[in-house]
Amino acid sequence: MPDVPQDVLAEILSRLPVKSLLRFRTVSKHLCAVIDSPQFVNQHLNQSLKMNKILLHLKDSTLGSSNSKCSFYSFSTDPNPDYEKPGLPVNQSGPVYRIMGSFNGIICLTRGQSTRRDILFWNPSTKRYRLTKSVGNYPPGSKIRLTIVRAGYDHVSGDCKVVRFSHYSRPGSNLVCCKVNVYSLKLDLWQFEQEFPCNTYQVQGHDVCVSGSIHWVGTQNSGSNKKYSIIAFDLHSQSFKSVPQPKYTNGCVAIDLGILGGCLCVVCCHEKVSVDVWVMMKYGVKVSWRKLIALKMSDVGFRTSPGVRPISYLKNGKVLLQVDHKYFLEYDLEKKTSEKAFFFDAPYLTSCVYQETLVSCS
Repeated sequence: MPDVPQDVLAEILSRLPVKSLLRFRTVSKHLCAVIDSPQFVNQHLNQSLKMNKILLHLKDSTLGSSNSKCSFYSFSTDPNPDYEKPGLPVNQSGPVYRIMGSFNGIICLTRGQSTRRDILFWNPSTKRYRLTKSVGNYPPGSKIRLTIVRAGYDHVSGDCKVVRFSHYSRPGSNLVCCKVNVYSLKLDLWQFEQEFPCNTYQVQGHDVCVSGSIHWVGTQNSGSNKKYSIIAFDLHSQSFKSVPQPKYTNGCVAIDLGILGGCLCVVCCHEKVSVDVWVMMKYGVKVSWRKLIALKMSDVGFRTSPGVRPISYLKNGKVLLQVDHKYFLEYDLEKKTSEKAFFFDAPYLTSCVYQETLVSCS
């Protein structure tokens, strides 16, 4: 092994799965030093980003949120995937963990209520993790009205971050304030806090992290006057912005967000007609929106809300979609048809895309 040039050795090793690399670390001090080096971790990461896996969280919601049974499964995007069952490295008694997202092979999960939450950063490939707490700091006697915790990746600083949005009113006042706190995994601390008056928008649907910003749908007004907007929080500049939407057709009644191939998606429901998936091919550019998928109501059942999440491109040229936290669809982009796939015996499921990496979260 000493006769093999260092760059050639690193190139060969970077194409191997994490499980093999963890075994090779025990072969010699030289191999261990190569595999543990930050340069190799990044080299292996660049290779891993080409190969998606899907983490599936199955939950028995019939038992209630405080004592539901749940399990995690992992499978590749191959036509005939193999399934693994990575176990969480922490005690799962009490409320179940909820997937907030994945970044460079690290899965971020949270559990708990209001201002006190457990936040778990977990690399299922290396089994390493970090557990931290989210505890709010408010004036005595404040009334907490809403707390939302989101996770994302700041690609400028190379840091996984958690953002906590809290709506609360001070003692003796009905004025609702909003406080934003940001946690840095790299620094292991809550490093940013900002407070400002709340606007009139309500948060709904899923949130996604694209291009270093966490995005979610905001709604204003109600009924036929309901107005949607896509709001984003830039993790590096720690500022808010709005993102242009597609030019909807046929009377869009509800929207939700997703991510596909690293691009921002909007899922648009046309009541009694169809559910469409739009993809923003070039981030921030309104004219780059492209309608990729058009599902008939017969494909997904009658609905007045989107209920469809794009998950991943598959190696067979199809797109994997999750429907109503119940089942998956494979959509054929060429034939414009869909069929059910990946059957699981659970009343409630969530999922996210991740990669097998050596990136540390501890």
